[in-house]
Amino acid sequence: MAKMLSMGERLKAIREKTGLSQRAMARTIGVTPNSYANYENDRRTIPAPALREFCRSFNVTADYVLGLADYPFVISTDDDEALVIAAKYRLLSREDRIRIAERIDVYFERSGENGFREQRGEDRVL
Repeated sequence: MAKMLSMGERLKAIREKTGLSQRAMARTIGVTPNSYANYENDRRTIPAPALREFCRSFNVTADYVLGLADYPFVISTDDDEALVIAAKYRLLSREDRIRIAERIDVYFERSGENGFREQRGEDRVL
């Protein structure tokens, strides 16, 4: 089973994926660079307004950042097809979810895209 990431580790992983420095991230979410460094190092908890701006800016869920969900991205309510797929996915058994995740990983490997394979693990399957 994969290790559960802390809030700070999740913030850092998303920041690194975007290629931003801590200073640039702090400016983006409206906090000081020192405060942001403290969030990434798990010395302080990110306040709600900064968390909201972080989630809005990078299209991730607060549940993911806080460790309540294992997949970071928001499914747009404007995307009916994604909502239907998500609803069907929730009806699958854990074993079937793992099989689907493996097939998606194969797709991303073939296409040369990342697809967040590094988060692969049993705890990622919703």
